[in-house]
Amino acid sequence: MKRLTIRISTTLSTNQRLNTYYKIIFMTIIEKVVNIKSKRKFMVMDEDDNIEYVIKVKTNKKGNKVYKLYYSKSEIWRNHVRGMLAIKMVNTGNGMTFRFDGKDNLSELDYAELERLRILLNLERDSEDEREHKIVEI
Repeated sequence: MKRLTIRISTTLSTNQRLNTYYKIIFMTIIEKVVNIKSKRKFMVMDEDDNIEYVIKVKTNKKGNKVYKLYYSKSEIWRNHVRGMLAIKMVNTGNGMTFRFDGKDNLSELDYAELERLRILLNLERDSEDEREHKIVEI
């Protein structure tokens, strides 16, 4: 648990200091509640209801929305990739940044990487492609 140190000017009256103190406490509590609610988790399932991916979404300290798509722990994946991060996408409010597992060059993506990117973009814009995947919040 982080410790919060508050220094309020002694030139303020006692009531003004208490009001300022309570406002700071209230704003801190609201910020914590917003951060708790900003963490979400989704399962991405294929047409046979097999879990292919798990997506974790949170808001970072800068206020950017961060999406992380992980391979599921299902047997459809090889042992060395199960549960591993496949792609990270950050909505900066002024665009998107991407980081694919083991890739430094984003000018070349294979079809599987494009599919993962499409899943994240559909989640970001709050739409689903019902033909291939279901995205379910858990």
